[in-house]
Amino acid sequence: MMTRRDVKRGFYEGITAINRILDRAGDLSDQLHFHFFGNREVFAHEIHTSQYTHYGVVSREAVAAILKKSDIFVDASHFQGFGLTALEAMSSGCAVLLPDKGGTVDFAQHLENALFFTAKDIDHLDEMLYLLVTDSSLRKKLQEQAGNLPETFSVYHSSREFKAVLENMDQLADVPVCRHPMPSIICNISCSRRKPGSLHI
Repeated sequence: MMTRRDVKRGFYEGITAINRILDRAGDLSDQLHFHFFGNREVFAHEIHTSQYTHYGVVSREAVAAILKKSDIFVDASHFQGFGLTALEAMSSGCAVLLPDKGGTVDFAQHLENALFFTAKDIDHLDEMLYLLVTDSSLRKKLQEQAGNLPETFSVYHSSREFKAVLENMDQLADVPVCRHPMPSIICNISCSRRKPGSLHI
């Protein structure tokens, strides 16, 4: 889970859902390992397990390394502008759980290559995360389907598309230009993997 001080990034909702799962997962809770990164510290009294790591603010390369060893990625944001880290998580083979508000709907499809939860709804976030943790066949399906998508949104694909736009600028002379600044892209929760019999969240 990516942790940020901005309340809209869903740390409270995410940690609450995680704790609910830990409290009712029984023996399964011993197999769950949680990985957090971002500028908001995770304190021991906030999470109902000692099996977690907070990496702090990390480089893009470190984010990629965390995602590559992850089974599940959760973005608990109230709204997501695009969801670049979610897309990275998909390309790394994670099953992703995303808010149903914002740009994630441009590349993710519920029950096809991702799961959606109703943004800001802790009960629904908890329900969908519990499903991902306990239903290994669904988790595997989402991981496999997720890996088929990210090339469409790669920097190379985007560069080719942008180049095509530049090459056709004369055709765009009458198109109004947006004067608003680009929205910032921020992301949220992560869940980590690869040791048989354990899940990393």
